[in-house]
Amino acid sequence: MTASPWSVFLRTAERHAHRPALCDRTRSYTYAQLASHCVRLAATVRARGAGTGDSVLVCADRTVDAVVATLAVVAAGGTPVPVEPGAPARRVEHIVRVSNAAHAVVDDTGAPTATGLARVHVSETAAAGESGAEVTPSPLAYVLFTSGSTGVPKGVDVTAAGLLALLAGAAQWDSAGPGEVWAGVHAFTFDISMWEMWRPLTVGARLVVLPARAQADARHAHALLTDHGVEVLCQTPTAVRMLANHCAAHGLPPRLRRLLIAGERLDFATLTPFAHAADAGRLELWNLYGPTEATVYASGHRISANDIRAERRSLIGHALPHVRLHLPAPDADGIGELCIGGPGLAAGYRGDPDRTRACFVDDPVLGRVYRTGDLVRETGPGAYEFISRADGYVKIRGYRVEPGDIVHALCAHPAVARAAVVGTDAQGWGDTIVGVVVAAAEVTDLELRRHLAELLPPYLRPARLLFADTLPTLPSGKLDAATLRTFVDRRLGADADPPERTRSRT
Repeated sequence: MTASPWSVFLRTAERHAHRPALCDRTRSYTYAQLASHCVRLAATVRARGAGTGDSVLVCADRTVDAVVATLAVVAAGGTPVPVEPGAPARRVEHIVRVSNAAHAVVDDTGAPTATGLARVHVSETAAAGESGAEVTPSPLAYVLFTSGSTGVPKGVDVTAAGLLALLAGAAQWDSAGPGEVWAGVHAFTFDISMWEMWRPLTVGARLVVLPARAQADARHAHALLTDHGVEVLCQTPTAVRMLANHCAAHGLPPRLRRLLIAGERLDFATLTPFAHAADAGRLELWNLYGPTEATVYASGHRISANDIRAERRSLIGHALPHVRLHLPAPDADGIGELCIGGPGLAAGYRGDPDRTRACFVDDPVLGRVYRTGDLVRETGPGAYEFISRADGYVKIRGYRVEPGDIVHALCAHPAVARAAVVGTDAQGWGDTIVGVVVAAAEVTDLELRRHLAELLPPYLRPARLLFADTLPTLPSGKLDAATLRTFVDRRLGADADPPERTRSRT
């Protein structure tokens, strides 16, 4: 059998046939049961006309069905293309058109709205013994459509070889093993979900699929992690901050022992409630970095209690085994755009050769590389610190401002639960820094301004502070920057207070 993600899963299922493999709130599978269901569903998918390499939409809620559907498409030799249930019709039509998908595997809630798709329900399995002959695996592991800067989703063709390289190299830094309990908390349209699925299911661990609420509600997440005895959790910094605040009052989930953090720039100070557990070896913390174009993760830094106490920010560490990192042209401050090479690279962007040529380029050191658009600084041989997106700096009155510095200062106030910063040119305000604060306790604008005056020079202090009940997030758990900017612009547009008067408060 040709090596493929599916063949690796099958070998694991044979070795651990009677171990628990997958569950959600209502259903569970052993490895043998999961493999059998997926093989029979794959036979149905092929019988409906899907062939090797064909794109197949996977549209299912965050339950075991999404995992079963994805595995079955891979078993059928197809390429899964995850689509969020309830996605806007125009987005689905775009994904169908660009991916050239003619089939979809769906659950009761996830039928995509696009016309012309041959739909297979996740329960439509062929009878035992009717699974058919061995199929040729797809060269692609999956296609993920991420939001582009133009607002039009771009499809990233992630290769099966890249996923296999990620999984093969994982044993060098991740200690997953048989019987361990993993949580699946991310939307299946976010690439971390692919790690959450493939890593545990190729080592004999158990994957517990948690509902979407687990990302937005720390109390609910804590209860579920406790009830299911979860040992490994992958989360974004936004969600981790909420969980850390809850754990400060209620303690860690009893069996949680490894926390893998990725998706946004991480401020290590937000992990303070975990410092004692990290110091005692009770909790292993990782800051992981990687774009979808490099197959989930590209580098990692094991976070120490000293990192947390020193309030370091976003050390992303060394390259993981399936990629290589290169900083070709750092500036005088040692900051430059990170490039990634190696077998973990995606094939490119589906149906967009111009974007592929612009982003995947030849490098004299690594050969073919992906230009990440991320600014980093080398902190030691082969180790890096994430600074920002190359376009993430805000230029205000001639100063180059890093929003993360302001967020860090705001969050240092004990009454601030979360914060974000927007650079805006809303009408009547000019180029302006605006801080958006979610308060954990009563605090006034003036108190926060006095706090910031002790930490930041005048040009870094926001011209305006806005209070919000929550910060908007994407299905991935990342900050929804576009919605936040709209909120800020509307608030400023409705406010007659001129910038000069606002700034004079400091």
